[in-house]
Amino acid sequence: MAEILGTIGPAAAAAAAAAAASTTPLNPDGELLDSIEIQLHRERQRNRELTAEVARLKRACGDLSTAAEVEEERMVNRMLGRLLELRKEKEALAIEVELEEEHLTNTMQRRLAEALLQKSVAESRAEGLSTRVERLEESFNTLGRRLRAFEISNGAAENRRSGAH
Repeated sequence: MAEILGTIGPAAAAAAAAAAASTTPLNPDGELLDSIEIQLHRERQRNRELTAEVARLKRACGDLSTAAEVEEERMVNRMLGRLLELRKEKEALAIEVELEEEHLTNTMQRRLAEALLQKSVAESRAEGLSTRVERLEESFNTLGRRLRAFEISNGAAENRRSGAH
């Protein structure tokens, strides 16, 4: 029995020693020994199954970890792509705004230049009209003075004619 106990693991050896020390006597056919060997065989089979299960779970864990990394990488790449799109859109909008500002500035400058020209033309016309009005007023005043002078001279002449008659 010692040689059999030496080939099994410590837990199985302890179980076998406990079984041998029990009150059940070892019969000459070795039934107890057969029972322990069957138990040992079952435990080894269970150990192989559990070892295979641990290996399978480690692979599954590795596969899940790899799948998570792949998904994370995919999400990061998608976000980076969207970020790149947004940067391009921002640049395009900045250019569009700059062009619109330039167009508005040019339009406003053109309108201001036109308004200043119209103001200058209007001021020139107003000045010309003012000068013309002044000349017309002078002419009117001169004509008025001449008319009064004429009327006065005509009135005096008429008075002379009326007095001579």
